[in-house]
Amino acid sequence: METNGRDDPFAAVEAFRCALSAGDGAGITAAHLDGDVTIIDNVAPFIWSGPDCVATWLTAMAAVAAARGLTDQHVAYGAARVQLTDGDDAYALYPAEWTYCERGELRREEATIAFALKRSLKGWRIAGWSWNPSS
Repeated sequence: METNGRDDPFAAVEAFRCALSAGDGAGITAAHLDGDVTIIDNVAPFIWSGPDCVATWLTAMAAVAAARGLTDQHVAYGAARVQLTDGDDAYALYPAEWTYCERGELRREEATIAFALKRSLKGWRIAGWSWNPSS
């Protein structure tokens, strides 16, 4: 199995998680397809789609972080609950936890995160994902 994600459909998921926890916008973008992507998250407007959706989602998240005083953000995944591959398409579902400080107070949000992935000329990339808080 290659570590560059060419053969492992779920390497892009881990690359996304690492980039997200590091605040690495370029890494977050690189984990996604270059074309149409869809993101569903629990921040208004709640859905982003199209070729610029990753950039507009990152902008929205930066605005939320600034408004709420969010720092020290980190995302962790548990063991995959589901991993399916069918040709050039894949799906995965993970338990997830987002920890952060909000104006200095430690907070935690448990969720699941579901991914749809596609094999592209650059290897496997995220075509869409949804963050689903537990409460």
